[in-house]
Amino acid sequence: MFISCGQNKRSDEVELAHKILKVLEGLGFEGYIAVREQVLRGVKENIFAQLASSEYFLFIDFKREAFRDSDECRGSLFSHQELAVAAYLDIDVLAFQEEGVRKQDGLLAYLQTNCIPFSKRADLPALVEAEVKTQGWSPIWKGTLLLDYMYHTDREGASGRPERHFLVGVMNQHRAKPARNCYVYLALIRYPHLEDTALYFTPMEIRWAGHPFPNVLLAPRWWRPFDAFVVDHNKPRRAEFQGFATSSEFGIPPVDSPSFVHLTYAVISDDFPIALATFSLSIGKTIEEIRFEKISLDPSFKDGWAPRYPPESGEPQ
Repeated sequence: MFISCGQNKRSDEVELAHKILKVLEGLGFEGYIAVREQVLRGVKENIFAQLASSEYFLFIDFKREAFRDSDECRGSLFSHQELAVAAYLDIDVLAFQEEGVRKQDGLLAYLQTNCIPFSKRADLPALVEAEVKTQGWSPIWKGTLLLDYMYHTDREGASGRPERHFLVGVMNQHRAKPARNCYVYLALIRYPHLEDTALYFTPMEIRWAGHPFPNVLLAPRWWRPFDAFVVDHNKPRRAEFQGFATSSEFGIPPVDSPSFVHLTYAVISDDFPIALATFSLSIGKTIEEIRFEKISLDPSFKDGWAPRYPPESGEPQ
């Protein structure tokens, strides 16, 4: 939860923010207190990044200077700026406004946000806790896609030979929003024991299990598996990838035994951030010796994922 409130160090605002954070953590939420940044890079790396990954936005509008010839005061400018970004990102908002602040000022007049008034700042943490419970906000869901739950199944392939399909489930963790047009890509094959050698190739859509098209819809709190790779029972030392390429020139290169590789998969959709996960694949002599496990997000993708073009002639791969 993104906590947007005043940070006037000459008042009790900083202390109140941390009391509210403690209350929210007691309810099971992970909270982030927005601290005013002085440089653009800090705003991009901290404020914007935290907003983009938040499911809820807590807006607390403290009093600032009074307007000329008026008993009303303006609210916190920085909090209103964060509210504008939250509105653009379509984050659920719960708003509180100190009595004396001009009502429906600025963006509030257009968002139809009904601010909950408060007069005693000391009562604010308890008021926030009560309203969060009333709204039914839950800490057990997120607006992200999760790559998890690996398993395999044996079935007859198109050639008539038995195959073992290794699958990865993709879960929509949002309570209400569907993920539209979900596509899976094998972003990278990395050989960690060979001086970190990596293979780059033309991005190609991976097949969803039992689905004839490259894109699917993931309903809220539902999951679907995709074919991470397939192994022919008669060729147990080779893992092949099932994409939608119509030419071998654009296919994904297979992984042959003996091999230990890291496979990074990316899932993109219309409605959610890119989801990334890295898995280890170990191939032995028999199909039963294959080990496929999730490890972690590949550190090379810490700034996000984008397809890389094939290397120029003579450039090492």
